[in-house]
Amino acid sequence: MFLIGYYANYKTIAEVGALSRLGQFFSLLTPFTSIVLLPYFAKSTVSTIATRSIITVVISLLITLPFIVVAYTTPKFYLIVLGDKFKQLDYLVGMFFVSVSINYISGIVWAIIFARKLSRWHFSIVSIIATVFVQTVCIINIPLSTTQGIILFTLWTYLTSSVLNLIICTIGIFKLSNQLKIV
Repeated sequence: MFLIGYYANYKTIAEVGALSRLGQFFSLLTPFTSIVLLPYFAKSTVSTIATRSIITVVISLLITLPFIVVAYTTPKFYLIVLGDKFKQLDYLVGMFFVSVSINYISGIVWAIIFARKLSRWHFSIVSIIATVFVQTVCIINIPLSTTQGIILFTLWTYLTSSVLNLIICTIGIFKLSNQLKIV
């Protein structure tokens, strides 16, 4: 929010806020992660964790895909919620939903990491450094005074987090699998 306030004008801030309201669709899915997925993965055996993780990520992709398709094919469907003041944002709705979907899937992967304790402190340091690096590159190269620039900034940030979570999860699952082979 600090960067948006620093670089953007009032119109851009209002547009980003309006688009953020569309992301509330995904807030309905968030309780599912903590109520269902965390216990599901915490109780999983080492031999089933990889398969369950892949199935869960694929299902998450399938859940988000309709949101993205509708956002790109008929963005006005979502813009009705925002009203006529924001109808000029139709070209950004798809990119916004891609960004929010990536963040949702990243959260799912983080739930798997958390439930199985697949991460150690050094992964957090790598994650922070990578995120700061990507955000610095974005600040230098993307005009953050525009709504599109802010969405791109967010997209790159979420993409970085998602890729790192997938890497951490994959490494953690391989380590668990190797422990199973040793025993």
